[in-house]
Amino acid sequence: MSDASHKMKKDQVRARVVQAVIAAEVAKGNLKWKVSDIARFTKVSRPLIYYHFGKTKKDILSECLNVIAEDYYGLTPERSESLEPKIMLDSLLRTRNMFVKNPALVVFYQRERMKDSAAGRQLVEIEKRFQKKLKTQFPKTSEEIIKGLHALFHGIISAPFLDEESFKAALSLINFQSVGARK
Repeated sequence: MSDASHKMKKDQVRARVVQAVIAAEVAKGNLKWKVSDIARFTKVSRPLIYYHFGKTKKDILSECLNVIAEDYYGLTPERSESLEPKIMLDSLLRTRNMFVKNPALVVFYQRERMKDSAAGRQLVEIEKRFQKKLKTQFPKTSEEIIKGLHALFHGIISAPFLDEESFKAALSLINFQSVGARK
């Protein structure tokens, strides 16, 4: 197996585990699922889940949120400067496709984000990192505008009724030159 196909398989397994854990969190509640259920649903062995995600359910959920930070919010070195128009569109489309494949993520995010829990605090930290990424792209922009831009991205990405062309049209409504110029 080539390195590229191994990485792709690893990413697919990782995505299946994240999807299953988030769906279990939504369906059963905070850490009320079993690792054996996740293993059975994803067809990934429990030892492999423990190896890649952690030894406890709390660790597994936390690692899933780290994956969400990387994959959904683009908080990786490769995607850290991804807000130039073409790269940004590709990055946001990738994020959109992940939300479409994992619809429970929107429910999980909305429910957990406001809680004073480990997951809620971790989601807030992910948001801060994403807003810092936006601030790097738009350094002269106020915090209010950065938060507004984050909200627009979140809404566009998670809107279930948008097809790809409507998604692109919605993004085109954001004038990034004026965002950068606003204080």
